[in-house]
Amino acid sequence: MKKNYFKKIQLLSLLLITCVGYSQTDITVSEDSYVRGGGNGDINYNGKIIEVKESSSGNLDFSRHAFLKFDLSTFNAITSAVLHVHGNQSFGGSFDVSVFEVADDAWTESTLTWNNAPAISTVIGTFATPGDVDDLYQDFEIDITSYIKAQLAGDKIVSLVLTDASATNDTFRFLDKENTENGPAAYITIVGTTLGVEDEIKSRFTMFPNPTQDSFVIHSPNASISNVEIFSISGSMIFNNNNVSSNKLRIDTSSFQSGIYIVNVENEQGKLSVKKLIKL
Repeated sequence: MKKNYFKKIQLLSLLLITCVGYSQTDITVSEDSYVRGGGNGDINYNGKIIEVKESSSGNLDFSRHAFLKFDLSTFNAITSAVLHVHGNQSFGGSFDVSVFEVADDAWTESTLTWNNAPAISTVIGTFATPGDVDDLYQDFEIDITSYIKAQLAGDKIVSLVLTDASATNDTFRFLDKENTENGPAAYITIVGTTLGVEDEIKSRFTMFPNPTQDSFVIHSPNASISNVEIFSISGSMIFNNNNVSSNKLRIDTSSFQSGIYIVNVENEQGKLSVKKLIKL
């Protein structure tokens, strides 16, 4: 009895990991730089300091826009995403910094200039700088959840641009990713679903068709299957065959309700693998 109890706990734990996989993760910037307009339009400013500024007179020589790129390839879905920028303003009064979407992710920090920079798209929101705080660096946040959710449907590479929304001629600055003395200056805190167990660990069996309607086949190419258990999303066992002794097993699902199920397969070597099954 105790052995079966602990085995069920183990299987339910795998169920939770596979189906949920929720985590909070800080994704640091993968590329960052800033650009300057006017006569500086062909200069690449990739370095240890990134600046945001807008001329109050409209002179592009003083305009500086910060570009950030993030790689979110380890995420399937998210619940929330917050951009953090650890920055400083050492002169002038408080002003608003706007964060914009950028559709084109092809730019690189080592070649980016004002003249070849991708177009700025929709504004996501703004945050206010603190005004003159001498050498103090502070953390600023802005919710970018909707934009990140939309980007996960594409290549999962996310680009953002920061600009001075107020055109005050004052400068907001932060450290780039190579300047790591005080930790990452720009990062995204994400609560979401990372890649699950079946994505991280090479499965020991295949399952087809999946999604399924009336039946599906389990195939274990390297070892005979000894035991198959199927659980509902609530954790109830709805199928169990502990005497398979074959590399293939066809299971009738015609009586299953539509939804997601967890299939646990144990081979003759005692190794357990887990997959999600979708019943249409």
